[in-house]
Amino acid sequence: MPVVEKTHGNQVYIRGAGRFERDDRKEVSDEMAEYLTEERGDFAVVDEDGDVTEVEDDNDSDDEESEAEAFDTDAWLEQDYTDREDRVRSGDVDDELELIAESETSNTVLDAIGERRAELED
Repeated sequence: MPVVEKTHGNQVYIRGAGRFERDDRKEVSDEMAEYLTEERGDFAVVDEDGDVTEVEDDNDSDDEESEAEAFDTDAWLEQDYTDREDRVRSGDVDDELELIAESETSNTVLDAIGERRAELED
């Protein structure tokens, strides 16, 4: 199984692989490695010698954009819980619901996450 390293951006949670911070390395399935390196682009495969093999990127501005848009758990929790609840209900953070649910401290926001998940399943 290949080993990948988080090479760009902030902390992320990847369903099926767990939480990654920059420079973290984990063994993942072939399919997950392909997704992380080719579709996300903020990961690279680590070769047998422990060297990182960067994936060729056709557009460097995409890396800057994804890094700027990376979810920041600490910044999220610094917001007032009513603002967090509003953002969840509006769908503004749908892509981050799993990570938010893991770090959220407010039962009100956790309830909103459950309701939003139910809406998304419909």
